Formats: sequence, C-alpha cells, structure tokens
Amino acid sequence: MTAPDARTTYLPDREVDLRLVLRPLFRGVVDPTCRWDPAPPGSRRVGVWRTARTPLGDASLRLDPRADGGVDARAGAPGAEWVIAGVPELLGEGDDW
Repeated sequence: MTAPDARTTYLPDREVDLRLVLRPLFRGVVDPTCRWDPAPPGSRRVGVWRTARTPLGDASLRLDPRADGGVDARAGAPGAEWVIAGVPELLGEGDDW
C-alpha cells in the first residue's frame, strides 16, 4: 500500500489478539480478502491485510498489533474512511461477552 488515505490507532482496555478476533472472518488459507503476515521470530504479533467493499467503494485495510495491546490501522482506496471508522467494532468494541 502506498501512503494511507486514512489511519487510526485503536487503544482498547485490554490487548487485542488479531488472530483470535479475526480468525472467524477468514475463509481458509486461500481467502483472497484476508492475508496474515508472519510474525517476527519469537513474537505473537501477527499483522493482517483485509479488503472490503464499502458503501463508499472498495478499501484495503492493514492492521498491526502494538506492544501496548492496541492496534494501528491504515486504509487506502475510496472506502478508506469507512473501514477506519469500523475498526473498533471489527475488533470487538461493542461485544458484551
């Protein structure tokens, strides 16, 4: 991705494990809309790429875990602002369990 059209940092009350939160959204290892990036050796911090069709157009979203438990999000394409606005919900902000 070149320079992102939108970005945010999500800082929840507890650490977000992207693998646990997003795994149910993946459709196997050949899912063209989601890709895991390998974690550095000895790290559990795995980044992820996602694509989406939004009401504003297509978007690509990059999520990277932070050492403080938060997540950095960058998005590009016409739907960038829409997917960035949805990052907290995507990562469980409204979940009550």
